Amino acid sequence: MSINGKTTLTSKTLSLQKTERVLEILTKVVNEIPSNIETLVKEVLPIAEQLEEKKYLFFLHMRWGYYCHRLEKYDKAEKHYLSALQVAQKSQNNDFIAFAYNNLGLIYLRKNHYHKALQSLFRALSENSEDLQASIYSNIGTVFFQQQKFEKALEYYQKVLEYSLASNLDNIFNAYINIGVGLQSLNRYEEAVEYYLKSLEIMGENKQYAGQKAACFENLGEARLAQKKYGESLTYLQTALDFNMKLKQFKRVTTCLYLIGKNFFAQKKYKETYEYLQKSLFYAREYSFLIEEKDTLLMLIQYYKETQEWEDCIRYQDQLIELQSQYFYPEKKEEVQAILNKKEEEFDILAEKNLKIVQQNQRLQQYNRELKQYAFIVAHDLKEPLCNISGFTTLLSTKHKEQLSEEALEFLKYIEGGAQYMHSLLEDLLQYTTLQLQEEKIVRLNTNQQLQTVLSQLKTEISTANAKIQVSELPALYIEPKHFKWLMIQILSNALKFIHPDKPCYVFVHSYEKKGKQYIEVRDNGIGIESVQQQKIFGIFQRLHKQNYEGTGIGLAICKKIIDLYGGEIGLHSKENEGTAFYFSLPTIVIP
Repeated sequence: MSINGKTTLTSKTLSLQKTERVLEILTKVVNEIPSNIETLVKEVLPIAEQLEEKKYLFFLHMRWGYYCHRLEKYDKAEKHYLSALQVAQKSQNNDFIAFAYNNLGLIYLRKNHYHKALQSLFRALSENSEDLQASIYSNIGTVFFQQQKFEKALEYYQKVLEYSLASNLDNIFNAYINIGVGLQSLNRYEEAVEYYLKSLEIMGENKQYAGQKAACFENLGEARLAQKKYGESLTYLQTALDFNMKLKQFKRVTTCLYLIGKNFFAQKKYKETYEYLQKSLFYAREYSFLIEEKDTLLMLIQYYKETQEWEDCIRYQDQLIELQSQYFYPEKKEEVQAILNKKEEEFDILAEKNLKIVQQNQRLQQYNRELKQYAFIVAHDLKEPLCNISGFTTLLSTKHKEQLSEEALEFLKYIEGGAQYMHSLLEDLLQYTTLQLQEEKIVRLNTNQQLQTVLSQLKTEISTANAKIQVSELPALYIEPKHFKWLMIQILSNALKFIHPDKPCYVFVHSYEKKGKQYIEVRDNGIGIESVQQQKIFGIFQRLHKQNYEGTGIGLAICKKIIDLYGGEIGLHSKENEGTAFYFSLPTIVIP
């Protein structure tokens, strides 16, 4: 399987085709992937970065990470999963974020970093991806299983089965396998075997589930071995070994060889015992599987004791001692284990609390979505009757002007003004409730140029206030243009609106640096704000001069929400009858 032709970035179609072709190759099982796949991936990654649709870059990192994961190159897999996560976060795609965190959790599990594994998996769960929920619960159960917290693991595996049955998922066989594992760890072998056989029945002859079948047969073999049903155990283990060899799952290969050796040892078939244990030891050392090497050495020592080959027994004991002294620190074992047990108990409590927080966050996200939808619908539905009110009052005041008294015309004017105010209020309320940060729309903005656009838009207000605007050089900012525009329009509008009756209007726009942060400030010489009112001004519907000035009381609340989204700071300095200075900063995205 190969890719012919040299693709250049100038051809968008060819770039896309090459990217899709590599993605297609990476969906194949490991032994079907060409030897030059790493070269192909390195060629395609820069191409995918230039494509408009970032899903190609995301899946390229994810599938290459999965390929490395399958080959047990965990550090490389982690690197690419983290790259995929960055792409997903920039795209604000919750499903992709959940997918990346889920796979990172599996990598940390493989590296025995249980705390990080649970953190990643709970983070994946918090993204509320329904497609992955069963898989995430399963992986959380597996983390607890690896920590030998079998009751806890079984609890999560039961959740997977309940969710899978309720959702009618195609891969329900995974839930049966996991419950079998949980039951087996509690020595409930016959129940475990029933779940494994049910899983195999569901998978049938589908080659897509080779990895799951391998795990199922291995677990069946181990369960039957514990029950001393050696013939049945051997059949299952040999089948699992064949699957894992084809899949190049060498860690599982090592374990299968060890279990087969253990099976023969239990039957006192020493020749076969030695053969399979030596093979297991070879793979363990070839791929640095330390736990598997330790288990195999212990089994070999037991074998040589049984066969009374004392020289070899002592030789392997020395190898075991060297391995333990180098990697397992037995002299600190009790002390370290006591600390770990205490930390694990503490973490169990935190994990339970974290799960509750995750569930609460999911409910909160749903409430927020419903609130935004409600605000959007209400705002749009109310605009139509307002337009009717405004339209008919205009018709009355124009077509029937002669028949109406001065008082009636004055009343119509009030109705028209109220309708217009209500329309403005709905527009601002809708903007406030739907405001969000979209990272793909953030650009390096020339704020000086954008400010000139704003001043042109406020030309009428500037003329009415007879104002003089003085502007100094402003820094470039990383921000959505519409957000910067809103900030400047709202703050400048306030300066032009609340002018002092006895002073000519002056407005100064400038920037300054303070404690490593870049600030933009708009200073006026208007009527100012009373100190008691200054804390309220950024709240929604806070109009300090309702009778004498127009406005909805939402504008500055929107400004604060914008700055909060960027992690910045907004505030003001003001003295009554002396003027006001509004300032804001964007510390995480401002560039010098």
